[in-house]
Amino acid sequence: MGMDEELIPYLTEAILDHDPPDHSRLRKLVSRAFTVRRITEMRPRVEETCKRLLAALPDHAENGAVDLIEHFAYPMPITVICDLVGVPESERSLWLGWSHGLMSAEPVAMRPRCARWSGTSGR
Repeated sequence: MGMDEELIPYLTEAILDHDPPDHSRLRKLVSRAFTVRRITEMRPRVEETCKRLLAALPDHAENGAVDLIEHFAYPMPITVICDLVGVPESERSLWLGWSHGLMSAEPVAMRPRCARWSGTSGR
C-alpha cells in the first residue's frame, strides 16, 4: 500500500487545525462513523486492543520503566482508527509510520518520512 504524493497535503491538515466553518464541515463528515450503535459495536475490539497493549507493557520496560506514550497512548487510537476504516493487519505498520510522520513536531521532516513509507520522493 503506497501513498500518492499528491495526497500527502490532504493528510497533513488535521481537522483540529481548522476553524469553523471548515472544522464544522469536516467534523460532520467524520461524526457519521461515530454513531452510538457503531461505538457500541466497536467496544469489545477496543477493550481487547487495550488489554493486549497493557499486557505487552512489561516487554517494553527498561530498568523498570516503560514509555506509556510510545507503547500504549500512541498505538491505541491508531489501532482503533485502523479498525474503524478497515485497514488490514498486514498494512497497519505503514499506517503507524505515517501517523508518526503526520504527528511529528517537525513539520518539514514529515513529508520525507511519509514519502519514505509510501515510496514517493517527498518533495
